[in-house]
Amino acid sequence: MNQAEKNLQEWDKLYQSTSDSIWGHDPVGFLPDYLSYFAKILPPDAKILDAGTGEGRNLKLISQLSGELHAVDGSIHALNKIPASFRSGITIKQSLLDKLPYPDHTFNLIIGIDIFETLPNIRDVIGEFERVLAPNGYILCNIPNEEDEIYGIDMQHPEEDSNAWLYQSKYYYKFYSVDEVVELFTNSGLHIIDSKRCQWTEQAHPNFRSNSHAHISQVYISQKTPSTN
Repeated sequence: MNQAEKNLQEWDKLYQSTSDSIWGHDPVGFLPDYLSYFAKILPPDAKILDAGTGEGRNLKLISQLSGELHAVDGSIHALNKIPASFRSGITIKQSLLDKLPYPDHTFNLIIGIDIFETLPNIRDVIGEFERVLAPNGYILCNIPNEEDEIYGIDMQHPEEDSNAWLYQSKYYYKFYSVDEVVELFTNSGLHIIDSKRCQWTEQAHPNFRSNSHAHISQVYISQKTPSTN
């Protein structure tokens, strides 16, 4: 079992460990302003993917965008906890993020909230997002750096990667500078058109983080150019 498989197994166990929502049902703090922007520029028949949807905390808000909404996550126990009130009109699938069950050039917008810092195979996932993204399509994501309040707290470096962390000796994390993110996306045929530092507060997460805490993330909008195959 490789690191990505071990990581998914630990997240799935977390979702299975309680009937409560791990992340709560309110959308992540920075998302409303960005969705207002995309509401103005996306076509009315846009196809949108919430990648790594987890328990679906952002789905109700994202579904206000015009178009066809899909949501995927590798954890079946997370998907089973998506509230019925969030599911209407949404196609929900269990899928690894580096092996999405969609044809090339499917989506006008891919949303990846709080996922990239948890992925040992981040380059494979970005490459897969580029594959299923339509020409001129967008990726909206956040990726924290060392400013994040959770950085290094109850974390140890795994033996195989001194630049990464394991939270509670289970959950993979890696924090990226802006320059590193630009390199990751550029190498996958995407270019970053907006980058902004955002901060918000999260309440405690059952069986995961016992105290309220602040997150500081760089939020990125990247775009696939028409010439990218």
